[in-house]
Amino acid sequence: MPRKVHATVVPSGEMATCPGDWVLSITSWIAVRRGSIGFAEDVTWATPRRRSQPLKSFEQKIRLQSSTELPPRHYIYAKKSGPGDVFRQFGERAKSEAGWKYYEIDASHNPHITCPQDLMTLLTTIIAGK
Repeated sequence: MPRKVHATVVPSGEMATCPGDWVLSITSWIAVRRGSIGFAEDVTWATPRRRSQPLKSFEQKIRLQSSTELPPRHYIYAKKSGPGDVFRQFGERAKSEAGWKYYEIDASHNPHITCPQDLMTLLTTIIAGK
């Protein structure tokens, strides 16, 4: 099973420490995670806005039940994935399950940061039902 690591992004030149003896400089982080955020100015902009993802959101199963029809379901796969792409499996599932519409965007996992205009164009297309 892959090892889960949580890193904090810090200003350029400083060190980010991770549990389990992992240490990366922000320069290394940008190089390794180029598909995730990418450029130094994006990291500078995003850093004060980032928040930790609660682990329970991955562990706790939920079952949604409704007597009404399910709302439309759309999956957007960001093609510029970083190392250890965990999102492709969900995209493949969305492509193969009935009721899903699948889209791809030539972006990182953070298209709202790296290409917000392209993301807005795709979301507008989805909303318009095209």
